[in-house]
Amino acid sequence: MRKIFFISLLLFAACCSISYAAGMEITEQEMSRLEYNLSKLEESSNSKQSTLVKLRKELKVSAEELRKSQEELRLLQGTLKSSQEESEQTQKLLENANQSLEQFAKEQKRRERRIKAQRSLAYCFAFATMLICT
Repeated sequence: MRKIFFISLLLFAACCSISYAAGMEITEQEMSRLEYNLSKLEESSNSKQSTLVKLRKELKVSAEELRKSQEELRLLQGTLKSSQEESEQTQKLLENANQSLEQFAKEQKRRERRIKAQRSLAYCFAFATMLICT
């Protein structure tokens, strides 16, 4: 496309110069210099076009990688949220279990005190019975 543009530009310039300076002629050296300049412009254009194509491919690959990364991030955020919710539920269950254990420990101490008191009372009755019987 750029090649066509440059050729058209050269032809346009040639037509303009012919109509503008009908009596002027281009020398062999000037013509060769113009051809050289045109070939350099064409080389530059081709190089830039090649670079552009390469950069577009890289951009497409990068955009796809970004999309995949964003999708992975979304999935990981969902997993993180689920894990946090599970962690909160586990924490609540642990708190409930700790409360239950504390309540059980209190009840157990109360039972032990009651049994100790009953045992002491039984020893007292046994001792009193032994004293009465002897």
